[in-house]
Formats: sequence, C-alpha cells, structure tokens
Amino acid sequence: MHRRSLSTLLALSLAALLLSGGAGPAVAQDAAAQSPAAPPPSAAPATPPPPLRALDFTPFAGAIAALTAERRTQLDAIVKEATFADLQAAMAAGTLTSVELTTYDLARIQALDVGGLQAVTELNPDALTIAAALDAERAAGTVRGPLHGIPVTLKDNIGTADAMHTTAGAAAMAGHRTAADATVAARLRAAGAVILGKASMSEWAGYIAPRNPGFSTLGGQTVNPLDPRLPTYGSSSGSAVGTSANLFPASIGTETMGSIVAPASINGVVGMHPSVGLVSRAGVIPLSGALDTPGPITRSVTDAAVLLTAMAGPDPADALTTDAGALTGTDFTTFLDPLALKGKRIGIYLGIDKPDSLPDVLPDNVRADLYKQLGLSAAVVGLLGAGADVELVWGRAPDNSADVATLLQNDFRLGFADHMATTDPSFPIQTLADVVAFNETDPARYAPYGQADLVKAAASTLSREETQAIAERLRTEARAWLDGVMAAQQLDAITGVAQSLATMYAPAGYPAITVPMVAGQGLTFTTGYLQDGAAIGYAYAFEQATHVREHFGPSLP
Repeated sequence: MHRRSLSTLLALSLAALLLSGGAGPAVAQDAAAQSPAAPPPSAAPATPPPPLRALDFTPFAGAIAALTAERRTQLDAIVKEATFADLQAAMAAGTLTSVELTTYDLARIQALDVGGLQAVTELNPDALTIAAALDAERAAGTVRGPLHGIPVTLKDNIGTADAMHTTAGAAAMAGHRTAADATVAARLRAAGAVILGKASMSEWAGYIAPRNPGFSTLGGQTVNPLDPRLPTYGSSSGSAVGTSANLFPASIGTETMGSIVAPASINGVVGMHPSVGLVSRAGVIPLSGALDTPGPITRSVTDAAVLLTAMAGPDPADALTTDAGALTGTDFTTFLDPLALKGKRIGIYLGIDKPDSLPDVLPDNVRADLYKQLGLSAAVVGLLGAGADVELVWGRAPDNSADVATLLQNDFRLGFADHMATTDPSFPIQTLADVVAFNETDPARYAPYGQADLVKAAASTLSREETQAIAERLRTEARAWLDGVMAAQQLDAITGVAQSLATMYAPAGYPAITVPMVAGQGLTFTTGYLQDGAAIGYAYAFEQATHVREHFGPSLP
C-alpha cells in the first residue's frame, strides 16, 4: 500500500476512534475523576472563591525586608532551577546559607503566590529558626546529607507536629493540628530538610464534588505557572505548581490515582508514585488505604531519587510497608544512569485498539504519523535518542471505574474515621458525616462547588472486609493486565502520555514516574512492583537525552 493511502487510513481510523470515545490516553485529573458520571454542580460559582486562609508573613517580615534587590538578583542566579546538589555546593562554598535560601523562597511566595499561583496554604512560622539551626550544624562540621538545609513543602494532608495545621484543604479541618509528625515528615526532618509550609491541594484529595481540580476552600484555586489558561490538575496541585515556579526546591505530594503524576505533568515537573508500601502513609489523611502513597515532586529526576531515598522504608505504623523491607537502605541515586534505556524494550501505551484495517507491522512513516496524531512524537524521539527499542502497545486497559468508585466511597469513610480516632480523637470532626454537616452550615462558603462525593461516601455501607475484597480484585486485575502486556511483548517498562496509565499502575501498586516530555506534558514510566530503581533509571535516561525542563524552566518568572 502506498504511503499516502496508509497514512490516510491511519488518520481515518484514529478519527473514528476519537469520535467514538475509544481513543487515546485519557487525562485522569484526580482520584475522584474515576467516579462514574456525576452531574455537574448545580450552583457552582462563576469564578473560584478566594482562599479562606491567608498566608502569615509576620514571622519573616524582617528577614524579607533585609533581602536587598541586589542580593535577590544574585540569588536568582544561584537558586532558580537549582538542584539539591547545586544548593549544597553553594552552601558548602559559603555563597548561600539555609536561612538565606529559605528567606528567598518566602519572598518569592509573597511576590508570586499571594493572589497569584496560590500553591501554598500555610507557612511554617518556625522555618527560619529551623534553617538557622541547620546552618549552625553545618558550621560545626555536621551535614546530614543532600537535604541538609533544603526547604520543602508538604501537601496539606501530611501531618506535622508543629504550629501548622493539617487540613486536606477543607474548611471543616481548619483548626486541626496533629500531635505527631507523619512518618514522611519525621524522616525529612531527620535528613535535614526545612519544612517550609503546607502546599495547597484539591480539597479532600479531589473527593468532594465535580469541579476544576486544584481548588480548596482554604487554599483557593491553584494557577499553572506555565500558562494560566491551563489547568493544574489534582490533587497535589500546590506541590507541582510551587515546585515548577521555583517557590521552593521540592515538595511531597500524595497520590491515589493520578494525583502526583497528573499535576506534575501539566505543570512541567517530575513526579513519582512509588510502589505502594515503599513510603509510609502513617500520619497522612487518607483517601484510600489500599491505593494511597506519598511521593516526591521535583524539578529533576535526581532530586526525586534523593527524596525517595530519605522517605522510603518499613514503618511499624503502616502494615503495607512490610514488603518495602526488600529495599531497606537503598540509595535510589545509584540508579541514575544516562544509559539505563540503552537496549531496553519500552512499550508506548496508545490507549486504543488497533484498527483491523492496519497491517501488523507498520512502516516507519505510518508509525511517525501515529505518534504525531497521538502527541507522542517527542516521547519516541527521546526514547530512541536514549537507545531504547520502542514498541507499540495496542489495546485498552480494562475499565475498572465502577470498582474504583465503590472502593473510594467506602475506603474513604472507613479510613478517615480510623485516622481521626488515632491521631486526634478530641477534634470535633471525626467522620465524613461530620464534614458533610459542617459544610451544610454555610454551603456557599464551605462547599461552593457542592459536596456530592462526600455525601455518597458518608452514606456508604460496605464493611471493611467487603471494601478490602474490592481492593484486592482491583489489584489482581491491574497486575494481571500490566504483567501480561509486559510479558507478551517482552517489555522492560510501559510508558504513556503522563497519567494515561494511572488506572492500572495505581490499583496495581506499581511505581510510576513522570518526566517532562514537552512543556505542559510529561511521559510516564511504569515498571513492576518494587522496581522503583529501574523506573527512576529510565526516567533519568530520558531526561538526560531530552533536557526538556532546561528549555522552559529558566524562562519562568
């Protein structure tokens, strides 16, 4: 068949699939996006309401005022787009201190975030004190590691035993503080990180009502720093927005199904969903105990590996971390090999069935047309440039949306009550029914987009055993599909356009990492359970072959 006729056939076949709703990598905005056909909110405001919680810069006013315009310009050259290693080198050379770095970040948050990006929902009033103590340790000859003195933020569902609140972005939780750090927060502190503040998030990890992801009543609506016309997705929206905009070097998000990789992708940064159980969830307000995991959001794969090394490992407070014992002590930076993709068979998940009219082996020019029409040209160029063998993965992942919806409704109800009973039994909000009742006292203020999902979850009735059975069925089916595809085509990893694989890797509990492919779109790599090091290696090799972030990152304000 001639090139023209084959290409035309391909275009017509893809167009038919698109029109029928059968094509393409779907954009999973959030875990809540998997709930079936919920109606749009009936009385949604024309514009997102402003945040209910204002950032308090009072503890930092003097330090910010003392930061001269000349020094800010100098720090722009040192800090913007810097990696952890860059910042450590500057601090070791004496051209930067943790106090100065933290002050610089606070000044950028004050200038760009307030009334602008809205990526931060609360600041740690003790951040400069912590930074000063870490500077003193460095001066005395102690450097805890690659995170020493580095400011990071935590998604606002990660508990901290300090002056900050832990709210999941919800007005009902505005006064909620925890008596103990989440395990993730404690491990970051031990590694020398400065907990700068809480990053805004889609309220209740997106599980409240259909709306634009990235909104919470406390934090407001996040704004994409690459282009304000783009969404930010959820639910780790503030973590991705702030990291991309150089408001802080990195952040910790959480994911149930797409909630790290989706916002990281569209905001132009690296985001990783570790194998479920590799990083403890203890002290994190849950959406689904079966699916949730914290994970790093950074501007480079190297920094993601550093953060994962600091966070990973077994935790008696989280039974699912038992399996992580196999990776105890792993330094994930050892997998950062620019040749990691060389000779590897990497499948590109197309998200469509192969049209019967197309031959089994497509000519190169037809494959090129296919990649272009599906927005995968940059992915293929990068993979081939890194030495990978690229294979097409036709077909669609099984539709598990009904089971996911049922799981989330019941798992959320059960898990939230468990969390509150063990972390703060004195707080007036203990169940989702309490949240619904609180919001109903002033729905225009506390639930401006409605709370249909919360209402359904609060009214769900499945037992713990029935809920667990659904989770196990989802995990078995997802692993069978992913493992089957990889075995049938002898693949080392599967890639997709950003979050296209979330409906499979998330219930499977497999690792996934997204790395910028073009500005505003990432390429996600997923591998087998606890093969997080391999996923990091492949993402790093792709990053080093393309250097995409380097093309648009420095141009951001």
